[in-house]
Amino acid sequence: MKGLSPIVAVVLLIGFTVSIAGIVSVWITSTTRTQTEIIGEQASLQAQCVGSTLVVKEVRRSSGQVNITYALETGTEGLTNISIEAIALGNTTRAGPFYVNTTIKPGEGNASTLNIQPVGPLDLVRVFGLCQNKYPISTECKSGKPCMVSN
Repeated sequence: MKGLSPIVAVVLLIGFTVSIAGIVSVWITSTTRTQTEIIGEQASLQAQCVGSTLVVKEVRRSSGQVNITYALETGTEGLTNISIEAIALGNTTRAGPFYVNTTIKPGEGNASTLNIQPVGPLDLVRVFGLCQNKYPISTECKSGKPCMVSN
């Protein structure tokens, strides 16, 4: 016996190549489908948070305390892990972040009192929260804006 004829060798080589291509194709299709589903789920969760509007209603400072009123005006999901930061830039005083152990639901507001003594007037107050415990939503009130009430 002299071995395989060239025609049989070519047919076997083509068959082997087609079967490897089939296995790779199934693997790629499965991986792509899984990744597409994961991305679709994440996009859906993010879309629920996109319409969230967090607003600082009022910042009032009096005798070492800063009273901050904020609200989640729009959205479909509540915010958790609320944190507040107060900054007096002119004197480089930075207070916070202070963590508020609460959840704000859409349409609800909250008030927090911070016992801080920044030197000089406040320049900025920021409020942060997490939508779906994952996506950050934030707002701020700057000096000179109607939300910054001077005492």
